[in-house]
Amino acid sequence: MDQQKITEEELNRELKGNKTTAAVCRLIGKIVAVLAFICVVTGQILLTILLIILACVLGSVKDKKDTVLKKQIGENLVKEALQEVLEDVIYEPFGKIGITQIQGSGVMIPLDYNCAEGNDHIKAVYKDLNMEVNMDQKILWDCHMHSSFSADSDTPMEEMIQTAADQGLTGICFTEHFDPDYPDTPENLDFSLNIPAYRQKLESLADAFKDQIQVNFGIELGLQPQLAESFSDLLKEVPFDFVIGSSHVVHGYDPYYPSYFEGRKESACYMEYFESILENIAAFDEMDVYGHIDYVVRYGPNQNRQYSYGRYKEILDEILRTLIRKNVGIELNTGGYHYGLGEPNPCVNIIRRYRELGGEIITIGADAHTPDKIGYAFDKAADVLRECGFSYYAVFKNRRPVFHKL
Repeated sequence: MDQQKITEEELNRELKGNKTTAAVCRLIGKIVAVLAFICVVTGQILLTILLIILACVLGSVKDKKDTVLKKQIGENLVKEALQEVLEDVIYEPFGKIGITQIQGSGVMIPLDYNCAEGNDHIKAVYKDLNMEVNMDQKILWDCHMHSSFSADSDTPMEEMIQTAADQGLTGICFTEHFDPDYPDTPENLDFSLNIPAYRQKLESLADAFKDQIQVNFGIELGLQPQLAESFSDLLKEVPFDFVIGSSHVVHGYDPYYPSYFEGRKESACYMEYFESILENIAAFDEMDVYGHIDYVVRYGPNQNRQYSYGRYKEILDEILRTLIRKNVGIELNTGGYHYGLGEPNPCVNIIRRYRELGGEIITIGADAHTPDKIGYAFDKAADVLRECGFSYYAVFKNRRPVFHKL
């Protein structure tokens, strides 16, 4: 493609001219709309048609100006800037990454650029890493949710999907519970998972809803050290898109139930929970992210009233450093908000510390078990991520992270 290089002065002049054209088009558009309404009321059909044609012409002129301007910016500024830090740059201001490319590509990296319309498709090499980028990602994903395939949810999968689609989400990922060796519960819950049936149902519904929303296939593994080998075998056999590893059971007890806290100091219970995370990571590290790292705080007698990152800084830092070293991400789980904590799980200061230590992989999930919790407090989640130094969040497909701009 031949590039039309222009000077900075010429480009600035084009930008100013485009703004003027846009303003004029908007003004004339309003006038045309008023005149068209008057013509309709007075029965002047022919004049109404002419005014509609005029409006279409004005819109076309504006679109062409935007297209030319975007091309000039891309070829004179964006590509040149990319070539300063990347190799083998192919930049297409109006290119798109199809879903098949996304599914087969490696890490997708976000860049903060947006001008006029288009998808800003980039292919390049950075530090020997082949990268492919779609810079016009304006989507919202909920990557932690459950349906009736999980023991603690009664909601049909199709109801969860329809609600997510109605909310305008672009994609969701089901992460049904799989917790072997789960202790007996008062409700006699069975946290085993019929994975073939789950997969078959999800794939069928994903196809049925494909024109409304993307549905990914995930799992939430209830980690315990003795389960490491069986989990490893499972992940070799089943092609999940996304795997969350979570601590639900601590030495035979789930903090969800009061028995975990009975006869002990709350702080000791919290510390034991964090120590169990290190035990789990030492035994098994094949998950994509570690789920709701301070899950225990949801159910403590005082919840987070006497809890802070600072109080458990040493062990929390060890957890975060270990995850980063093993290339395992974390999730921002908004369940903390609907449990009344006023913060996500983990708390804001843990998320901030993760970023300070060099952590980059973070997913967002509401941990919804019912439709009303889908996408819960996602506006707050986005603010938290920005405050903690993130400009993107990750969505996993085929066990690979795709990064989306906030």
